Amino acid sequence: MEVTPLTIYLIGLIGKIDAFLAVTTGIGIATCIALFTLYSDAVVSDEKLKLYKHFKLVLIATAVSVFSLITIPSQKTLIAMYVIPTIASSQVVKEIPDVLLDFVKSYVNEELEETIIKVNTK
Repeated sequence: MEVTPLTIYLIGLIGKIDAFLAVTTGIGIATCIALFTLYSDAVVSDEKLKLYKHFKLVLIATAVSVFSLITIPSQKTLIAMYVIPTIASSQVVKEIPDVLLDFVKSYVNEELEETIIKVNTK
């Protein structure tokens, strides 16, 4: 799979979708509790029927929201599923010379040793 700007954008939206679903779920649960309280106190049958229809709609919307919240993968999972394999199998990554990798490793080791020396001298 090719990673396009649209893919990156959609993966970025997942965090906002999760937040929206969490808020929707919270509001739905609170509304279900409120409607259930009103439904149990309603005396007139027409009021009970009207509240029951609202309760049922809110309950269904809340159930869909909870199901979506559970089944939609997180940003990290989507990145692991789509972006990392594409980068790992990229020809550009495979063509990085070993000399460059050795240089990077030696540079990181030197920086690490300097940091250790600075920490030990303090």
